[in-house]
Amino acid sequence: MRRQFLFNTVPLCVAICLGASWLVSGGVLDPPPGPVTATGRFGPRVDVLSLSNGGIPGVAHSIDSPGSYYLSGNVTAVTGSGIRIAASDVTLDLNGFSVIGGPGTETGITSSPVGSVLVKNGIIEGWGGHGLAIGGGHSMRIEDVLSYNNGGWGIVTSSTFNNVVSGCIAGNNGSLQSNTGGIFSSGGSMVIDCVSHENTGAGIALGDNTSVITRCVSRQNTVTDYQGESILVRGCVGLTATLTGPTLADNHGF
Repeated sequence: MRRQFLFNTVPLCVAICLGASWLVSGGVLDPPPGPVTATGRFGPRVDVLSLSNGGIPGVAHSIDSPGSYYLSGNVTAVTGSGIRIAASDVTLDLNGFSVIGGPGTETGITSSPVGSVLVKNGIIEGWGGHGLAIGGGHSMRIEDVLSYNNGGWGIVTSSTFNNVVSGCIAGNNGSLQSNTGGIFSSGGSMVIDCVSHENTGAGIALGDNTSVITRCVSRQNTVTDYQGESILVRGCVGLTATLTGPTLADNHGF
């Protein structure tokens, strides 16, 4: 009986000892002194408002390195552009804030030729040129962006391919530049769950025959609601369209 008792208690002792060792090796649980900084998947996120213009005249803030960036407040400008993305592999979280321009300004968010860029979650308004215009590479994603009252396109990803624009609203854009409008993307792109209204020009335009527009509303644009070459438009509302060879399925006009 004594031998059986010792045999049964040995695993319990081992478990208690291991548990005590784990607690001791866990170290101090109190956080280190100093401010708490936001972190992304691979390291700290960078506040765009802390960035300079990168030596580029007419730019308020320049993103020059790959990484994760965010806004801690609104960006405003009286000349030039608000934010320039000059590196690939960038995530820009507007964090619910606005990028605000005015008369005489250029583009709210612009870029050099870059690829693999995500811009999300904020408002762009009042720019003399485009609200958001990025491109030159591939794989751009624009999501949950509201782009209003800009002189050019509200949202444009150009000279690029394999883009997704989702959950965005573009309204009252294009009054200062010709051949513009609400949302434009080119090269095997998708526009999903977007609204484009009262733009001067096209509401939603895709410049490639491998692109798709799905579950969008486009209305009261001065030239056309949907524009493109051999694109698939389905589940959409508002079909004053100048489309070349499109497949229209399950859509509703006004």
